[in-house]
Amino acid sequence: PAISPTTGKRSGLRGTRKTTVAEGVVDVVGRDVTPQTVKRVEKTKDKAAEISRKVQRDPDTLFAKKFDSKNIKKGAFSSLFQ
Repeated sequence: PAISPTTGKRSGLRGTRKTTVAEGVVDVVGRDVTPQTVKRVEKTKDKAAEISRKVQRDPDTLFAKKFDSKNIKKGAFSSLFQ
């Protein structure tokens, strides 16, 4: 419960769980996007490969592909919205 029946104090457990989930998501997304960002900033492949090795991600992986809204009308992405 939000308020403890024995002590009458508020519990911060719900907020702590939300914070933990948010921190985990930020960590994973940050690791996924790092190699792509390094490629845009750095010019040397050695430096980009070293950073990718440290964050344990493939340096050639792209974070996201460009989304084309025309494909929704054609039904190409209809399985995503079911």
